[in-house]
Amino acid sequence: MLWEIDAVGADDGADVRAIRARLDLDSGYLSRLLRRLEEEQLVRVQPARGDHRVRVVSLTAAGRAELLELDRRSDELARSLLAPLHDRRRARLVEAMGAVEQLLTAGLVEIGVGDPASSAA
Repeated sequence: MLWEIDAVGADDGADVRAIRARLDLDSGYLSRLLRRLEEEQLVRVQPARGDHRVRVVSLTAAGRAELLELDRRSDELARSLLAPLHDRRRARLVEAMGAVEQLLTAGLVEIGVGDPASSAA
């Protein structure tokens, strides 16, 4: 959740609705998650400046430190997984990852009939 708050957020914080939509989460579940992070003093949830009906969430200093630690651990794990592989195996892994990305991306493409007179055509 810390990564998502950081990714969606700006200087004023991340709109809770945007995070909920991005992750397709139930609003009650997201509220419980945010409440837990607030209790741990990792995030701050408050009304938006321009519209008090909108809630925004931002990382606290402790939340930023936790996010940096999680990033460090993630990088360390990736290095430990790749370190035993020699160059040829790393190349095969990169090739396989490219194939996975291509297959997943191809699944998002929609082909349909369009109006040839439209501006998009």
